[in-house]
Amino acid sequence: LAFTPVPPATVSTTKRKVSSAEALCKFFVNTGRCDAVNCAYKHTDSSDLKQARAEFVRERKDRRLLVHEENFDSPIESASKRAEVLSNWIVETYGAEYLAGGTVLDVAGGRGDLAFELAIKKGINCVVVDPRPAKLKRWQAKLVKKKEVKLPEHHQLYFDQQFFSSSKVDPDSIRLVVGLHPDEATESIVDTALSAGLPCCVVPCCVFSALSPQRRLKNGCAPINYEDFCSYLCEKSERIMTCHLPFAGKNKEIGRASC
Repeated sequence: LAFTPVPPATVSTTKRKVSSAEALCKFFVNTGRCDAVNCAYKHTDSSDLKQARAEFVRERKDRRLLVHEENFDSPIESASKRAEVLSNWIVETYGAEYLAGGTVLDVAGGRGDLAFELAIKKGINCVVVDPRPAKLKRWQAKLVKKKEVKLPEHHQLYFDQQFFSSSKVDPDSIRLVVGLHPDEATESIVDTALSAGLPCCVVPCCVFSALSPQRRLKNGCAPINYEDFCSYLCEKSERIMTCHLPFAGKNKEIGRASC
């Protein structure tokens, strides 16, 4: 028998379907821009839309803050402050005197926000390790020009077992290896630091389980979500400890304080 397609039921007139020409573009509402080519949705920029967009952003920020409030007695910072929060925690935890005796490696530092906080604001020698080139934000460039300070050294390399030989960085001079939302470099930071006997701390964000299907927890399960991934990293050494940092978003710190 030949297949006969059955058309869908007629849409009720009491629940008229909204066409794309009438509906607002969700990307435009949420961010104020839309990069889609020939987007079929509306991009009307009116005062009402601006107000709706501002309200959306505020509510989303409030929701993210509320998720983490139970971990702290005092108010927490927004995600935009995470580099500042982590830098303060590093100095409080490891001590300014200890850190001043060597170098802090900021792995997968991206635009160098954490290294900027440590080096420019706290005077700690810091080196960024990231295959991407360094790029300052506008306010950072103004501050550097005003204070006439030296920017952290930048190595456009991947951080792995060959880093110290290829970069000529002396591992004995390293006081801490750190990664703030270092994406795919997270496990490399922990493995390389453990192999070299160096203190480390990471704040993981993404799991990238598909790229590392060989990962296994001690119970034999694959770590495919955030909490399991954090547990997987902790299982690499009995001396690894964890804590939560007071900022919204992925804020679980994992590290080993000493060799």
